[in-house]
Amino acid sequence: MPRKNTLRKPFYTLGIAVAVLLWLACAAGLLTLSQWQFQRAAAKTVALAAAEAWQALPPINLATCLNASNAGRRVVLTGQFVPNSQYLLRGQRFPDGTSAGRLMAVLALTDGRHVVLDRGLVKDPTTLTTLAPLAPPTGPLTLAGVVQPWPRPRGWLEGPSQHPGPVPTLLRLDPAAFAVPQLVTDVFVQLQHVTHPQ
Repeated sequence: MPRKNTLRKPFYTLGIAVAVLLWLACAAGLLTLSQWQFQRAAAKTVALAAAEAWQALPPINLATCLNASNAGRRVVLTGQFVPNSQYLLRGQRFPDGTSAGRLMAVLALTDGRHVVLDRGLVKDPTTLTTLAPLAPPTGPLTLAGVVQPWPRPRGWLEGPSQHPGPVPTLLRLDPAAFAVPQLVTDVFVQLQHVTHPQ
């Protein structure tokens, strides 16, 4: 009998040593992950503070922010919507996850350039048969929005940008879809307010 106990003792000790090593490895991994999470939280806090400071700056004229380095900056525009230049951008979602379409239209600026505007989300875009009820206002407008970087193509396997059907639909933002001269392609503007002149 004593012989059996002495044979089991090394295996028992080895098992305890392996368990302790595994526990130490897990503790070290969790400690590393917690430090990483604290670093990410600190970086997000700094990024949010910078974004809030950027958005708190007074609006600027679009002429001074024609590049993506001004993304997130508020801008004021003056011009009028180009007729028949509105598209529904598919594949969008509301914050709660429900399907949506994004209305994209072209604004002719007073200096002759054109810029694409994001007019907002539309509920249940699959039921739309026309965009006429959602037509942009006519006449000269003063608009306020936020500069956004124009998305760049992600590769040659992307497929067509337009989708055939009764509603002018885009599968992705593509400058070629907006057949207007002098289109600003570095940025587009996400609208905040529309003001009609009295």
